[in-house]
Amino acid sequence: MKLYLGENMRRLRLEKDMTQEALAEALGVSPQTVSRWEGGASYPDVELLPEIAGYFDVSVDMLIGADEARQKAYLRKTRGEIWAEPDRERRREMARKLCREYPQSAEAWITLFHELAWKPSPDRPGILKPSLDHYAEAKKTAEKIFSLSRDNRVDFDSTVRCLVDIAPENEVDELLNKYAAAYDISKGGLLEHRYLNWEDWPRYELWRQNALLSDFRWWMQARFRKQHGDPPEVDVWAMTALLRFVNLLTGYDGDALIDPTTDLWYDDKQLLAEHLASAQAACGRVEEALCTLGDMLTMLENAKALPVGTILTYRCPVLDVYRYKVVGAPDPGAGEGPFSVPLFRMIAVDEQGEICTETETALTSVTFVEPGVNGLEGFDAIRDEPAFKKLIERAEKLYAST
Repeated sequence: MKLYLGENMRRLRLEKDMTQEALAEALGVSPQTVSRWEGGASYPDVELLPEIAGYFDVSVDMLIGADEARQKAYLRKTRGEIWAEPDRERRREMARKLCREYPQSAEAWITLFHELAWKPSPDRPGILKPSLDHYAEAKKTAEKIFSLSRDNRVDFDSTVRCLVDIAPENEVDELLNKYAAAYDISKGGLLEHRYLNWEDWPRYELWRQNALLSDFRWWMQARFRKQHGDPPEVDVWAMTALLRFVNLLTGYDGDALIDPTTDLWYDDKQLLAEHLASAQAACGRVEEALCTLGDMLTMLENAKALPVGTILTYRCPVLDVYRYKVVGAPDPGAGEGPFSVPLFRMIAVDEQGEICTETETALTSVTFVEPGVNGLEGFDAIRDEPAFKKLIERAEKLYAST
């Protein structure tokens, strides 16, 4: 395996704005030795690697440039073990250990942050509620996430939202004053204003469709319910209405509520279908629940069988800027979390079929196989049904084929 130790040492040294002489003094070696390490002419002794890694606050693997896929696989495996651990304090200790092992991994710190930020509700253990028990540590952990997520708005924004959720009342104003301006006045919003004033219609249209898609997706969240605590019949109505809304956008008029055709709504249709089936089961409408899950799995099975070269869109004229081409099966271990199902690899293309971005993996999550998942408690009443067990077998085949 090729070692990238020299390149990484040079990059880390420059990030600290250090000279080779200053680093040599800190490590107790000569400047010529540091120069040979960075140039690849020689390597440090094995015993010195932990000291060098500790100085730069990185893992030894990251220092020497160990296989990134191996690191991701380890992170994924360890996070799965943390989520499977029933004891909450043990979970926090496991997450802290992961952060010590991979101090530059935003995923590791995000895992710890959420273990610190939430705890089961006393009267409903399956529901997680904000917790002040470890707030001071959670706040420091959030700051670490911010330092590692400068170019990742998703990590930054979601962490800000969560931090405001769990903060004690006397700190909320401070957090809002610190983060709300950056959070509300987004880069996208500022650029939209610029494109509009300069009448830069191609780029304005790209922004407009992105904003429209975000609005559609916002509708499809649980906020669409009338209020929390409504009976499951309300969920049946809401999820059915939202699936019909997607079908209206795409022009689908088939007999089944869940369109088996694969398009870029695949993840949204899966989420709505799973919540609809849970609500149907909670209402005693078992046959409908089983049918809904079966149609959902058919859609995902069709997605995994898509031939290379298939062009996917939202099948909706007002979102026609989004076009992706299927380029192959997902890479082994591409999923994130215990319920993740990678479907295929795809790449964004323009109307002429020219490549626009890097390859990405289409992912969705199938969680009905696991008892006690938040929001899907309706399935617990039908887990002994033979037909339900067969559906679990179909879902497990989706996992196994990854």
